[in-house]
Amino acid sequence: MTVTGLRPCPPLRVEHRPPAADSPLRAAPARMRNYVLGGEEHFPADRSAVRKLIEAASWYETSVRIGHDHGLRAAGLLAGKLGIRQFLDLGGSGLRLRPGYPDAYPRICSVLQDVIVVHIDTDATGTGPRGCTAQARHLDHLCVHADITQPLPLLRNLAIQGFIDLSRPVGVIADNALSWIRDDAGVLHLMNQLRAWAPPGSAIALTHDTDDFTPSSEAKAVSACLREAGLSHRPRTHAQITRLLAPWQLHGPGLVATGHYFTHHGADATPLDQHSAAYATIALHPEPVPR
Repeated sequence: MTVTGLRPCPPLRVEHRPPAADSPLRAAPARMRNYVLGGEEHFPADRSAVRKLIEAASWYETSVRIGHDHGLRAAGLLAGKLGIRQFLDLGGSGLRLRPGYPDAYPRICSVLQDVIVVHIDTDATGTGPRGCTAQARHLDHLCVHADITQPLPLLRNLAIQGFIDLSRPVGVIADNALSWIRDDAGVLHLMNQLRAWAPPGSAIALTHDTDDFTPSSEAKAVSACLREAGLSHRPRTHAQITRLLAPWQLHGPGLVATGHYFTHHGADATPLDQHSAAYATIALHPEPVPR
């Protein structure tokens, strides 16, 4: 996959440290998802955490698959219907799965053809010989190891060093990334910075975990499993997630259970809501007011 006129970019220098919790001895959300989806980029800690989550909540595995499928369809909508040609992926979709499985990295390459994608990967263990960096550079997909909770240096460098052209719209893919940041003020700051940074015509495709559809006992069991795995997790309500996206307009059905976004079902609770265990939406940059 080649982008006409794409110039080689210098190495990205990020002047802040990535999170410390990227050891293979501790579970990581991206590697846990990779394990559920049949991948090979995971460690015993990730597998143990997933098995405990499945015991605590029978819908957990289904929720991962629903979110995975939604992310690919949302990326395709941004590139196809909205015509966006450069993307910032906050979920670090660089981990590969077994050959033949519709995994995040090869599938997102097939969905986002002839575009530039910068994957922000907070897990250093996913950027080694088997990780995204090795196969990304010749596909116009670049992986950057960085901490999205420190957005200003990252966003400035992406533009200054030529990875992102701020004269054109940007598609931001936030595939459940915010659910792993407990600090509400920090998440709001990140989203405010993203909206201020993104040029007109940009869009944010977001999924976010919620307990709105989950029985209290199961929500507590899931929370206990994640704490035991050393993971910081923050499911948010419909109102809290809506606040993160304001004042951008919400596309299509608005903010709905992930499994319903592309099926446009009503708001009544269904088993699919619980199996999604998350909300999804696409927020659109407001059109500039004509002068």
